[in-house]
Amino acid sequence: MNGERIHLKKTVQLLKQKNNFLGNKGYKNLSIFLNIRLLITIIIFLFSLFSLSYGYFWAPILSIIYFYGIEYLFFDLRIRKKDEKLLLEALFFFEILVISLDDQRNVIQDLKKVCNCVKGELAENVNDIINDLEYGKEKESIFDRLKQSISNKEVYLLLVNIFHALTNQTNLKESLEQQLVYLKEYRTTRFKYQVIKTYFLLFLVSIILLLPIVVILLNPSIILS
Repeated sequence: MNGERIHLKKTVQLLKQKNNFLGNKGYKNLSIFLNIRLLITIIIFLFSLFSLSYGYFWAPILSIIYFYGIEYLFFDLRIRKKDEKLLLEALFFFEILVISLDDQRNVIQDLKKVCNCVKGELAENVNDIINDLEYGKEKESIFDRLKQSISNKEVYLLLVNIFHALTNQTNLKESLEQQLVYLKEYRTTRFKYQVIKTYFLLFLVSIILLLPIVVILLNPSIILS
């Protein structure tokens, strides 16, 4: 903890939140990452400043790229991949649960059976919530802990709505079916967005690469000069 004092409080809190989202794959000692990143950033800044031409220009740019780039690679990118996996787990998990709720016997027991059959992070979180409810913990504290560990907002809200329906004795199967429809639509929309984003980036790169060629073709005298 002492190593975190040299960093901005906002930076430490943000990385702690991202680290919690990574769960078991997160860093056990976050201050080590923070200190190493800061040290390497300083080294890059000083090296660029004194070794490169126009070092005063490149030093801050390269330092900022490394500072935020390493965070993106070690946290944001991994969280994004985890979100995709969690979304697929949620669709599979709750579709199985809808089938198992046909007789409406004991919802808690049905949930436990599905958790035992379907392996994954989502099943572990659901099982933890069931245990907390059985031990009489307050729902607010349970969902606060859940919010700290699940980065996918849609999956988190789905879990909250399901367990509200469970504790309020409302029709859980009907609630599940509605939530699953929304989750499938969300996944489709997200996929379309990723496709459009990919095409846009390819178009942008193509323009950047082709622009010099077009300029040369339109004005060949540039090469001769």
